[in-house]
Amino acid sequence: MNTALILKRLGCVIDEYPAGSIVYHRANGARGVIVEWCVDGTGFVLICVDYGRGSWEKELPTSLSAERISPDSDGESWKEHKE
Repeated sequence: MNTALILKRLGCVIDEYPAGSIVYHRANGARGVIVEWCVDGTGFVLICVDYGRGSWEKELPTSLSAERISPDSDGESWKEHKE
């Protein structure tokens, strides 16, 4: 994977999930703040989220939502997304 492709992927994630944004984990509704982004060895872009539990957790962009998740959510709401 070349550097230009990694930077393109990273740029898309940074634009959609800027640092300091409040996000909610889709599976459990946990509230967190985006603190940074990282790229793993395969070129996958991950978002580092501080949930206030000490260390930051690396999350896939698809596991986060900018909207609060209802307590009775089963974590499958992404399947109902309409464009």
